Amino acid sequence: MTRKAVTLSLLVLMLSLPAVARGIGGRDRSYQERFTILVADDSDGRGLFPLWQKLFTAGYEFEMVGPHQSRCRIGNLCFCRIPDQEFSIDSLLRKYPADVVLLNTENVTPEKICAINPEARVIVARTDESDPEKMAQLWFDRLAGVLNPARQSFHPEIAAYKTLPGGDSLCLHIFRPDRVRRPRPALVYFFGGGWSNGTPVQFYRECAYYASQGIVAVSADYRIAYTHHSTPLESVEDARDAILWLRRNAEELGIDPGRIAVSGGSAGGHLAATLGTVGTTDESAAAYCPDLMVLNYPVVDKPLRGFPSVSSRNDEIAPLYHVSRNTPPTLFLVGTKDHYVPVEVAEAFRDSLESKGVECRLEFFEGAGHPIFLYRQPLNENFYRVRELTDGFLIRHGYMKKRRSGLR
Repeated sequence: MTRKAVTLSLLVLMLSLPAVARGIGGRDRSYQERFTILVADDSDGRGLFPLWQKLFTAGYEFEMVGPHQSRCRIGNLCFCRIPDQEFSIDSLLRKYPADVVLLNTENVTPEKICAINPEARVIVARTDESDPEKMAQLWFDRLAGVLNPARQSFHPEIAAYKTLPGGDSLCLHIFRPDRVRRPRPALVYFFGGGWSNGTPVQFYRECAYYASQGIVAVSADYRIAYTHHSTPLESVEDARDAILWLRRNAEELGIDPGRIAVSGGSAGGHLAATLGTVGTTDESAAAYCPDLMVLNYPVVDKPLRGFPSVSSRNDEIAPLYHVSRNTPPTLFLVGTKDHYVPVEVAEAFRDSLESKGVECRLEFFEGAGHPIFLYRQPLNENFYRVRELTDGFLIRHGYMKKRRSGLR
């Protein structure tokens, strides 16, 4: 049978499945709710991360499940490698009763899946494509064709701010307000991940929200160990270059170069904190020094403890040891059970700023660890409290107007 005939027969089979098998839970929804997805793949899972990125950018809330893991720049993504000698197909499907099953294999049939999990939505997306991006695009197109729309999708402008010696580019993901009638303040986010993993996509939700509030919001990429075998020293260099690029291009972007706030979580919080401390003194501020800092559980004392080859240079980029009178006003958010940023370290950072006459508002999240919330998991009340505290700080410093009550 030809490939075209096989594809047609599978399409007919899909359409003939019971409605309950073709819709998540058999319900018709205006918007797609959070779902689980099992990718049954007879390759090595190399298309998983670009698929994850496309789904997240499209606004879907989901979790990838399965017994195997594919390593990528955000850590590990789960899937099911077919064939698998350790599990029978029956046991796999019963152990991982996903809402959506995406098939890139000829070893499992839609009928088999529906017999075991009749409420699963089965999508056949077989491809011999070896390029991960092309593979993921095919998968995404098949998924998007049958899933309900997400409540919100993200459409940033992607601008390269730096070219590395090997030719790779580092980019800024820029979210602009719908209407920019005058230079607007900017808020720049740096993702977390221990300077080893992570993606700018982490802060798409925050960027879209603050763009809706009239701020030019940016999520910055920078070198990490997974992609460039780098250390935090190179990450700090990239963060500086990102701010310098924004200031050089402020007029074109509609940004007020004197109102640039920085933020980030964990390692990204550390990068944001270095921008306002390292290289700035009581006498003068560095050209990359921001005008405001919103630090989410930032590592401020020992950023190089996990990088033994450069650990002797720790104090060079430890924000705690570089506070000055020119350090910007700061909001510091951290959990009381954070093992990487203990309460006493957060208090020492606040006390150091206040001793220099710099505003530092320190807010604790009782019982929260590191991080305060997980962006790949369902959002909890801590996520919205972070937003509320950030809003209040930005409003106080004239970066945004007071938002409407209850807006999330």
